[in-house]
Amino acid sequence: MKKIFLLFFSILFNLNALVSYSQLNPIDSTLFNTIFTQSIYIPYWNYPYTWYVYDSIKTMSDFENRFYYTFPFTPADLNENTYANIQNNGFEYTNSVNASFAILPWIYNQSNPVMQMSFSLNNKIDTTYFAYTPSNNNGSSCKVAFFLIHGNGTNTTTQLLQGSGYACNYCNVKNACLQRGDVYTFCKPNDDWRAFYWNKKKLSEYVYDYAEGVGHHGATNYLIETMAIVKELKKKYSKVIILGISEGGYTTILNQMLTEPDATVVSGGYSIYFDTYPPSKNILSNRFGDAVYYFHRDTVKNRFSRLNTNTLFTYGANDPVYLMSDENLYHNTQNYLNNPEKCSYFYNFNNHTFPPCNVLDTFFQRIIAKPKAFLIPQNQVCNQDSLILKIGFCGTPPFQFKLYKNNVLFQTLSSNTDTLLYTLKSEGQYQIKNLTDAGVQKGFTSNLISFKKDTTPHFLLTGKQYLCDSDLTQLNATLSGTSPIFLYSTFNNASSIDTIWNHELSKKWSKGILEFTKIEDSKTCEYAINQTYAITDSSSNVNILNPIYNCDSNKTQIDFSLEGKSPWKLFYKKDGTTFSAVLNNPSSQLYFQNGFYEFLYIIDSNQCEKNINQTFNFNYNSIAATLSNPVYDCDSNKTHILFSLQGNAPWTIYYLKDGNPEQLVTYSNLFNAFFENGNYQFSSVTDFTNCSFDINQNFDFHYNPLYTQCSTPIYDCDSNKLKVSLMYSGNAPWTIKYTDYTNIPAEYNIQTYNPSQDIYFSNGTYIINSIADSTGCVSHIDSTIINNYQTLNYQQISKKL
Repeated sequence: MKKIFLLFFSILFNLNALVSYSQLNPIDSTLFNTIFTQSIYIPYWNYPYTWYVYDSIKTMSDFENRFYYTFPFTPADLNENTYANIQNNGFEYTNSVNASFAILPWIYNQSNPVMQMSFSLNNKIDTTYFAYTPSNNNGSSCKVAFFLIHGNGTNTTTQLLQGSGYACNYCNVKNACLQRGDVYTFCKPNDDWRAFYWNKKKLSEYVYDYAEGVGHHGATNYLIETMAIVKELKKKYSKVIILGISEGGYTTILNQMLTEPDATVVSGGYSIYFDTYPPSKNILSNRFGDAVYYFHRDTVKNRFSRLNTNTLFTYGANDPVYLMSDENLYHNTQNYLNNPEKCSYFYNFNNHTFPPCNVLDTFFQRIIAKPKAFLIPQNQVCNQDSLILKIGFCGTPPFQFKLYKNNVLFQTLSSNTDTLLYTLKSEGQYQIKNLTDAGVQKGFTSNLISFKKDTTPHFLLTGKQYLCDSDLTQLNATLSGTSPIFLYSTFNNASSIDTIWNHELSKKWSKGILEFTKIEDSKTCEYAINQTYAITDSSSNVNILNPIYNCDSNKTQIDFSLEGKSPWKLFYKKDGTTFSAVLNNPSSQLYFQNGFYEFLYIIDSNQCEKNINQTFNFNYNSIAATLSNPVYDCDSNKTHILFSLQGNAPWTIYYLKDGNPEQLVTYSNLFNAFFENGNYQFSSVTDFTNCSFDINQNFDFHYNPLYTQCSTPIYDCDSNKLKVSLMYSGNAPWTIKYTDYTNIPAEYNIQTYNPSQDIYFSNGTYIINSIADSTGCVSHIDSTIINNYQTLNYQQISKKL
């Protein structure tokens, strides 16, 4: 039948999905008239104030959004770790609703009754609600909180607050609890001020069927809410007692299995046959999901033996709820659990309700009278060698107790005050058992604490990486200690503190001076670091200066100006073939032979890459110079030297003439130069690349031009010859060349060191050809000399007388 019911409403929801959510259409109206059937706790139309934490449902979209907000959890969220993983944000008043109760306080006979608490679990956020009624009899330092959980019904929170309804047939439970402590009354989802309401009606029990259909079981959600409330109550109170009636009793059983309160009262809410009786099992699984199977009777029995919780089970005669009347008659649960130390039972009343007030109060007195110890490690100090343990007591001193370590008796102690400081020096798990005080009740076993000596915090730098794109340096470090760990540092003289939760530091810095000074963990244990790091890494960059030909190596030098982290690797091509070179310094030089070069990119040791994309063509020659032997040039009256040059035009020849510096520039590698007379010192030659070649050759040129003068022949009577006088200049010795044509032509040379020469010619025909000096200069004379003179003879004739 239930499956047919769920199918029907599933069809309605699917049909509705085809219709706009913006208004309540006929399909929605039909559905809402079917499921909104219960009375609301305060008729807002008669009392026009804010009585609900949410507005009235207006559309199907409102309904669905409200449902998933109110029931965020699934059965998968309920497990052994749920209680530990719940993160509470603390109690606070629900001011919007309390403002209305301030106007009409007679409704609950108190003002500001409604409170709420937001909490998170498994990345899901929920808010739970309850009523808070403070007691006038809770002045002791050991305060008690009572937490009431009702069963099924309509507006059951109001029933408990007003002392009405089936739960309070024999006792106004809230008032009975107020005699011993503060009372917190749970408001279930869709109950009282948490109601889903529409058209003056509250959502019916259909909420549980819908919740099961979408996998968000309703009771699973409010069970988790009650666990969150108990967790917060245990922070605020010395003792917490939960009272549950009917389904609230079953909720109490499940709650105590995971939260371990001091005591619980379960009235008509649990039977060991819930595991096997189909009607009960089906209803509970519909509401609580897999919890029914997980917490079967064996698990419950085992938990009772291990927990400190004391439980009062009450079962009335003629209880109409399945299995409860049998419990009254046969004591099935009592016989199976068989735990008289922690479980007590009351059967002497009728119906499905809480027992009489005197029964509850007797139980309360016993629980409140039981002494209780609290082990509170003083975590604010560093426990590298020992742990200071604060032991707080509820009860009447003197206190006698046994301290157990690892479940073995460690020491028997006593205290005349309600607070004791005790120093633990060895690691282990500690717990107080067999606690007694001045009263007669045996005390609770204390909470279990574990003492493990705090390890000395430590800091280890594990990695340093420059991030090319961001121009930042990332440092990675591993820290040991108890989280959170606080890392103290200064960067460029500015102090900072980093909070580290996972023992790993990964942080980025720009350039500067970074000093890690110390770390301190949450136990105040410290470790001095005092390590300084100069963060100097920068993005990779390269600048190629103008290539310079290197004379000594006959290679071209390129200077690289580099940025980044050394060493750098240069990638380039020479005549199409790829090469690489390693550069170690920011200012580096490389030498390259002649060829066509393409410089591609560099990579520094941080693996940062920078493109270059520059090309060069090198075609240089080494410098050299050779001078020929000087040759005097007759025509110019200058000395000729041939310079044979090697290197890169133009060349500049440096020399001194008579001590004065002079130079010659030529673009020709074979260069003829003519020099006037003087003293020459040829020192060096440089080419276009500023390479220099030493000449170191000296010359002294003192040449005279060759000039000749031939006189008119004069007949010399005495010798009967013609005298020709020659005068000449030039460079001795001179060679006079003439030809005798008198008989057979014959050439004659006269060599002389004198700048003049008389030549006597006998009768005949002669040609004075030329005069040559020592430089090879020749002066052509080509003068013809003809001597045909006769010797003057006379004969003396004697005169005879």
